[in-house]
Formats: sequence, structure tokens, C-alpha cells
Amino acid sequence: SDNVSAVVSTVTFHRVSELLLYIFAICIMAPVYEELMRVITIMNLQKICTSERKILITQAIIFALCHLSPSSVVVAIFGGYMLGGIYLKTNNIKINMFAHLAFNMFALIPYGDLGGLFFIIGLIAFIVSVKAFKR
Repeated sequence: SDNVSAVVSTVTFHRVSELLLYIFAICIMAPVYEELMRVITIMNLQKICTSERKILITQAIIFALCHLSPSSVVVAIFGGYMLGGIYLKTNNIKINMFAHLAFNMFALIPYGDLGGLFFIIGLIAFIVSVKAFKR
């Protein structure tokens, strides 16, 4: 009985740690890295193109293609277009990072019991982004 409990708690801890690592990668590392890449892309596109619309569409397509999953391409194009627009309007990468974090948190809502927590964190990040965007 004690051995079974030890194995179950080890497996449970292992799964929780994997979930926490996944959350860290998706909600912290990905927004930081992807928004840095977006800003570099936009800055380079601005050197060769003056059309804001073309810049937004091009960087959104690049963003979507980096996600590789055919099922997420449409969502990534839409999200990339919106995030690119936020950056072009505010010129503030921190707002983009919070908005991206919110977007990714909302994507994690289906994770059972933790869905409510992801929703609350995503909502807070979204509110912070909107308030910063309006400044």
C-alpha cells in the first residue's frame, strides 16, 4: 500500500511538473520569444514596405507558419494580425507580451480543474493589455 502511494504521488508530481513546465513555456517563454521575433520582423518589413496593411498581413502569415500545426494556422494568422496591429499602434512590446500571454492562457482553459485559474490569469493579462493599449 505504501509503495503504491509513493508511486502514485511520484507520477502525480511528475505530471504536475510537466504541466507547470508546459504552462511556463506556453504562457511566458512563447510570448516573450514570439513578440521579440514579431518586432524584429515588423522593423525589417518597415525598411522595405510602407503599407501598414501589407506589413500586418506578412508578419501574421510568418507568425502562423511558425506554429506549424495546420489546425492552428487560421487562429495564429488572426492572432498575429491583431498582435502586430497592437505593436504598430503602441510601439510597446510589453503590451504585446501581456496580450499574447492572455491569448495563450485562454487556449489552456480546457485543462480540467485548472481551467478556471487559466481563465482568471488570462483575463487579468487581457485587462492589463487593454488598459495599457488605451494610454
